[in-house]
Amino acid sequence: MEPAWYQVFTGGMRFARVGRAGRVGAIAVIAVATLVTGALPADALPAGTAPSLAIESIAVHASGRMPLVEPASVARVGRNPAAPLRSAVSSHTANLPALPRNTTAHKATKARFTGGKIVIKGTQRVGRTLTASIAKEYRAKPAPAGISYTYRWYRAGQKKAVSKKPTYTLKMADFGKTVTLKVTVKATGKGKKAYEPRVLKVATATIGKAKPTGGALIITGKYQKDMPITARITTPFDISPSPAATEYTYRWYQGKSATPFAEKTTTSTRMRQVVTEKQEKSSIRVTVTVRVTGKRADRYATRTLEATASQKLSYVWPGLRNGRVGTKRLCQVSWSTIAWFQCDGARALERAAKAGMPREEFTSTYRTLAQQVLVKQQLPLWAADPGRSMHGWGLALDAAEPMRAWLQKHGAEYRWYPNIVPGEPWHFEYHPYNPW
Repeated sequence: MEPAWYQVFTGGMRFARVGRAGRVGAIAVIAVATLVTGALPADALPAGTAPSLAIESIAVHASGRMPLVEPASVARVGRNPAAPLRSAVSSHTANLPALPRNTTAHKATKARFTGGKIVIKGTQRVGRTLTASIAKEYRAKPAPAGISYTYRWYRAGQKKAVSKKPTYTLKMADFGKTVTLKVTVKATGKGKKAYEPRVLKVATATIGKAKPTGGALIITGKYQKDMPITARITTPFDISPSPAATEYTYRWYQGKSATPFAEKTTTSTRMRQVVTEKQEKSSIRVTVTVRVTGKRADRYATRTLEATASQKLSYVWPGLRNGRVGTKRLCQVSWSTIAWFQCDGARALERAAKAGMPREEFTSTYRTLAQQVLVKQQLPLWAADPGRSMHGWGLALDAAEPMRAWLQKHGAEYRWYPNIVPGEPWHFEYHPYNPW
């Protein structure tokens, strides 16, 4: 039968199966216990080694820093209290190798977002709006309760975000620079802390000049020898940011000639030209170029529109008289029984109504010669002379709100042009042969 000290020792070793450091610690504790209980005989120690020294050595060896029990307590338990304990411990442990200590912290790995795609949509010019678009959703396993996106727009050379929204309207300060979109993808809802956020960056190209949009140019008047015709900008150009000032350059060309016979730069939205005998047999083409002037004009691009006029493109019927067209040659729209138009104009209004134009009753459309005489008597300062009104051809309408506001904004898309007559925002004219 094994001695008691051996049974205590081996039992403790079998119990302490937690690695090398754990077993060494167990040895120290078991040794202290066996000495205290007297279970460890003197001949179990190496020759010349005091029991207290052995206990102290094991304790120091187990911790690597300090004894597990105080030297004074060991001295009271051991058989040689008078031994120089601390110096003996130092000399005994000098040759013992240091035990490795595991200081690595084990942390749970967070789930990560993968896949997905973010793009920037919109024209990369000053004044235009860029939009951050999630072209493909980001995913993680296991799927989170929800996903949120945080947006930051940065101008090149600046650390502070210029916008924290999904959209950003380019400013003058962005001209000639790049803009970077930074998107942070995060998990939301229950368990969101188990997911690691993902940061993505997308950059634009160099931001270009602001460019005017919209606008509409038509030619009005009777295309005959010695008669004036007028080039009109009926729909204002849309320029953002709003410039200090603009100017228009009109160039008149005869037929297919590439050299203008007349040219003028002005701030007016209209220019008149008299038809010559030679031009009457051909055609006239006019272009207008809008250019920004004043402060920061170099950051704006130009825009050019074109219109053509000739006898073949006349908007009136040969052989008919103004105000005496007759309803047999005119058409109506589906929501009115009193309005009459040239049929092309009526069909254009039907398309406009399908696109969102309010289906309201018109204030005035086609007028007979007698009706125009009556209107002239009632509104002598406003109404055209009888026989000279576009209402007499079925090519004009007067509209009230909200139809008027819609036509002011979209009418030119259907060739119903606003602002033909100065001071009459309710008046619109159909010019089918002058596309813009």
